[in-house]
Amino acid sequence: MRVKAPLQAKNIADNSGVVALAAKAAGKRVSYNWQMSSDNGTTWADLPTTLQSKTTIGNLNPGARILFRVRPVLKNGERSWSNPVGLIVT
Repeated sequence: MRVKAPLQAKNIADNSGVVALAAKAAGKRVSYNWQMSSDNGTTWADLPTTLQSKTTIGNLNPGARILFRVRPVLKNGERSWSNPVGLIVT
């Protein structure tokens, strides 16, 4: 049985500098906070919040190593940030 990782990041083949992120769904009526770091997690930049457990991030520099993380926000509060997932942008 294959278990879905809490967060996956992959380059979009036909679009240079574009990354697709997918998180494990946390239920219904959930929003997702996304962040990225280009300095190995020292500082984090907020990305747009989504109502789905996936998003696409563009305008990234090819060759850059970027870390991403996500946290679900439920009606009773924010959950913890996921473990960061790193990716070299193509």
